[in-house]
Amino acid sequence: MYRKTILVIEHDGLAVRAFTIAFALRSPDFDWKAAVKAACEEYVQSEEGRKVYQYNCGCFNWADFVQHVPKELCIKHGLLRCDDELAEETVDWDEELVSSLE
Repeated sequence: MYRKTILVIEHDGLAVRAFTIAFALRSPDFDWKAAVKAACEEYVQSEEGRKVYQYNCGCFNWADFVQHVPKELCIKHGLLRCDDELAEETVDWDEELVSSLE
């Protein structure tokens, strides 16, 4: 299996939010984005998915994918989500990591 980590970023003015999605894929050339879209398309055809889609005014984004699309449906489309194994922590890019040079 091949591991792929996706960084999802939202820009809202000066505010930025980000999260990661981790997948185990069949191979490096597996079209993971097409598989995600296919899983989302199938999900919004379900009764539950249609409600989510309508509630979101006809939008379905990466956050909706993570929050709503069942892992079983992802597996059906060749995506094994490994999000349960992640522990995310946010750090400042410019945080100084060395206190001093002795």
